Amino acid sequence: MAHLSLAMEHQAADIGASRMRAMDVVPCFENGALRIIGRALDWVQTHALDIIQGDDFMKARITASGCVLRGASATVGCLAALLFSMSCMAQQWPAGPIRYIVPFPPGGSTDLISRIVVEDLRVRLKQPIVVENIGGAGGALGVARLAKSRPDGYTIGFGNSSTHTINMHLTSNPPYDPVADFSPIAIINEYLSAVLVSPKLGVTDIKSLVALSKSRPGGLTYGSAGIGTSLHLAGELLTHMSGGHFIHVPYKAFPTIVTDLLGGRLDFTINTVEIALPLIKEGSFRGLATTGRERSRMLPQVPTVAEGLPGYDMTGFMAVFAPAKTPPAIVNRLHSELVSILTASEAREKLLVQGFSPQASTPDELLQRIKTDSLRWKNVIEAAHIPRD
Repeated sequence: MAHLSLAMEHQAADIGASRMRAMDVVPCFENGALRIIGRALDWVQTHALDIIQGDDFMKARITASGCVLRGASATVGCLAALLFSMSCMAQQWPAGPIRYIVPFPPGGSTDLISRIVVEDLRVRLKQPIVVENIGGAGGALGVARLAKSRPDGYTIGFGNSSTHTINMHLTSNPPYDPVADFSPIAIINEYLSAVLVSPKLGVTDIKSLVALSKSRPGGLTYGSAGIGTSLHLAGELLTHMSGGHFIHVPYKAFPTIVTDLLGGRLDFTINTVEIALPLIKEGSFRGLATTGRERSRMLPQVPTVAEGLPGYDMTGFMAVFAPAKTPPAIVNRLHSELVSILTASEAREKLLVQGFSPQASTPDELLQRIKTDSLRWKNVIEAAHIPRD
């Protein structure tokens, strides 16, 4: 035992030396990581002898002189090296090309806003950023790829209301967790939709639309780009809150919706303001209402649904995410750059011209938005009896 005690004292001293060696890397550590390592090393150095001399140690019959302490010292050294490596990596980032995943096909609004933001971001980070479109399954394929990427800051990507608050309620086996699998960075845009009707329908506001749906046998039909899309759920929310009789008709392409509206085979549709605007301006359709909390900057003459149905709000978001466990220093750098891009830059002006409403939330605001909206859409989906895949 005397030999063992002496060995333990030597090993405790080794741990203290390990602590000093770890402290030698101060210049490359961030304060938070350094404090964590220091406290861990202090604790091990202080309690090592107590741990080794305890009953559990004796019961385990470990007699090899100092082996456990050497293991403890090695573990602490590994911890120090790991955090050292992560800290240095975050400080040196970015040191190479970055991949930006857009989980929808090229050409849509999600692709457009991503490319405008990325164009400015690559200048600020002084590295190439490659936009990769991975469409399919309502955005789930691309977002799942993002979730499974290495959390090193070299893969980031786009997500929106559909991918992070709706999709998981429409499938029995979601391929990702919208909260646990991501590091939220910022909401970069909020989008509204518009309720479009043919002038032939004879309604002028939401109240008259609801009244007509209740009086007409079989109710009124409305079209969207598919079951479970945010535009479909905007209609289901209208049904749920107003008590109207609205029947959803899923379409594969918006031009077909336009054709059926003009031909009288469909009563109304809900689509993004950006798409609705030219149709309203040319007089083909009447903009009955927009779906946000406030009137649209692009359609100020069109009332909100909430003006006729208090409490209604279907404001979607677009956001930037990184995989979970991405170093906080990288997340903070990305957030800082996005704030600059979306509040005072040429990119902001380009977005405004395209009809977007650029903004920059904090990571925590984005996280809370996901949780709140997810619960709301879960309730709407269940009330509408929309089946899971």
